[in-house]
Amino acid sequence: MSENTKILEVKDLHVDFLSYGAENHVIRDANYYVNKGEVMAIVGESGSGKSVLTQTTVRLTPGIISQGQILFEGKDLAHMTEKQLEEVRGRDISIIFQDAMTALNPTMRIGEQITEVLMKHFVFTKAEMEQFTDELLAAVKTQDPDAALAAWLTEYFRPNEKQMALWASQLKPLLSGADPRSAVIGWIKTTGNMTKERAKETAIDLLKMIKISDPEKRLRQYIFQFSGGMRQRIMVAIALACRPKLLIADEPTTALDVTIKAEVLNMIIQLVRELNSAIILITHDLGIVASYADRIGVMYAGEFVETGTSDEIFYQSQHPYTRGLLKSIPRLDTDSNEDLKAIEGTPPNVTRMPKGCPFHPRCECAMEICRQQAPALTTLSDTHAVRCWLQDPRAAEVRKKFGYEEVQP
Repeated sequence: MSENTKILEVKDLHVDFLSYGAENHVIRDANYYVNKGEVMAIVGESGSGKSVLTQTTVRLTPGIISQGQILFEGKDLAHMTEKQLEEVRGRDISIIFQDAMTALNPTMRIGEQITEVLMKHFVFTKAEMEQFTDELLAAVKTQDPDAALAAWLTEYFRPNEKQMALWASQLKPLLSGADPRSAVIGWIKTTGNMTKERAKETAIDLLKMIKISDPEKRLRQYIFQFSGGMRQRIMVAIALACRPKLLIADEPTTALDVTIKAEVLNMIIQLVRELNSAIILITHDLGIVASYADRIGVMYAGEFVETGTSDEIFYQSQHPYTRGLLKSIPRLDTDSNEDLKAIEGTPPNVTRMPKGCPFHPRCECAMEICRQQAPALTTLSDTHAVRCWLQDPRAAEVRKKFGYEEVQP
């Protein structure tokens, strides 16, 4: 579970796309956050804006951020330069893209694609080595030396558990030596700096971790020599290479069979827990959400219509769209001959958004106000919020008719 320390906070985000000279409001008033060590799931139908929202986090879409903030560890990504973003992408925030065939480079060997990200982010300049060293020396004077050293190694070098113990044992004597600054800078040059050999070893370890057989041979191959499921696992390996603080997993198990799907997801979640980092899980599979997510955001037509903990969404859902999604899940306790209940209609086109609530043309509970005016966000608890006119006190009779229990804001 999370530490309730926000690593990412998105405030009042609006994203527009230009089409034939017109501005289309693809993301509207998005507000959400992700805590360290937390799994935040974003669910909704295709076209609801899930991928656009999360990829805009690291500015990978052509959309224009017309309003809002994207705060990652307190720094606003929405106003960073491209050079500043390059330092964050891949290292602090990684993405597992949905379509590995288009995300991977067909002209590069798999090994080169994995080691490339390691060489980019863990080969340091002289000025960076001096900066890192000065920060460590200042930290050990004012904090617990062991804790300061571990935090420093995690921040800049991202070692695994075995490397952490080894490197800490190497650095401790240097810090108490006659010239600790020169000694630590020397350690970074010889050990902390990434080399091609260590990058290759790390790539092999990653392939082993995601259950790719004969990893030494696979590093020399191209993506056309892999099956769809293996390509998707390669995407996972690249995203996890730098042990990021935030992982955005956009349908990460799309091409995997059922037996491998759970294995890969467990591996991703385990690493997230180990690093005390966070994950945004985008998926259509509500079974996955129930098993792994701490909190859930339900998106429709470019906005969050309901957010809450996993229990709140599954057992106390208050939006008709959320309930419709839940009713479409196959259940073991229902008759196998019974048809699943689908949500009638289709999501709206962003170029022709309906007036009022975007969901009202498909909503069985729609009232006249729903057709005229968009609902405001109603806060039901510290973790639960919903955007629906059913929460208005004047809708009590409609709520009762459709079986919505009374919830006090």
